[in-house]
Amino acid sequence: MIRSVQPRHRARGARAVAASLAILACACALVTASAAEGPASAEPYRLFASDGRGAQLIRFARRAYLEAEGRGELYPPGPSDPSGRPAGPRDEPAPPSWPDRAAGIVLCLRTGEKIRACEGEVLPASRSLGEVVADLAERLVKSRSRGRLRPMSEPERRRARIEGTFVLDAARLAEADRDRRDLSPGWDPAKQGFRIEGSGRAVFIVPGEARSPRKAAAIARKAGVIRRGEEPAWFDRLTVVPTGEAPLVSP
Repeated sequence: MIRSVQPRHRARGARAVAASLAILACACALVTASAAEGPASAEPYRLFASDGRGAQLIRFARRAYLEAEGRGELYPPGPSDPSGRPAGPRDEPAPPSWPDRAAGIVLCLRTGEKIRACEGEVLPASRSLGEVVADLAERLVKSRSRGRLRPMSEPERRRARIEGTFVLDAARLAEADRDRRDLSPGWDPAKQGFRIEGSGRAVFIVPGEARSPRKAAAIARKAGVIRRGEEPAWFDRLTVVPTGEAPLVSP
């Protein structure tokens, strides 16, 4: 009996180690690239959000989310597809490209003032913006990034919104600042977020959600990223640009 279960434990352990190494490699890559190239320029990303491309990208993310939920029928097929198959991300116009060199992006699901979940990716290398967003939208459906996953009620679904945020830069937070109850001079909670990594996972915290590093750490503990008695492996302050937002259920 013992021999029969050992391989399973080894397999789970190997997967956990592999996930941890992937998270660590991603974090190291972002820090290295930021140091070598500096932050991504904000202006191309602001223009992206204001000229219609941001809205197009969020509509694509919404389609990907609904298809991952199995609710593609909320969008009836267009006249060019008489087959009756549900519409999905493939039916949208091609999503826009990165407005500048590839940075990071975070997708969040919000109901009213509450962030239900966020999933993000930094430095996606050669992956297209559409590929990254489709993957994040699919992960968002089952995300536990804000704790225990709870199904949305229909009234909540009608209030829910998909939001996107580009990550331009990540700055490592000094250990002395990680437990601050306030923000250091020069920090703007409306423009900066956090990324905390530990236990082989990462949680992204968007601007306005945590007004201090201590509050950000509390969100990470709720998500299981920081375990009791442990310190985060990485604690970064993020410089971001909003991408856009859209209702989850189109009116």
